[in-house]
Amino acid sequence: MAQKTTISRQFLLAVIFLFLLAGSSFASSTWLSSIAGTTDDVPTRIAIDKEGNLYV
Repeated sequence: MAQKTTISRQFLLAVIFLFLLAGSSFASSTWLSSIAGTTDDVPTRIAIDKEGNLYV
């Protein structure tokens, strides 16, 4: 069970890293804008707590 948690956490961190790495290109994409509900003010900060919850 601990191994599954480690793998999923590493995958989650990898996804977050890709978001941070792409930065403005993700922020300007239309699908992220539609998810965020706006086209001109897309949140770029991503935080994760020790339980693995994401905050944007």
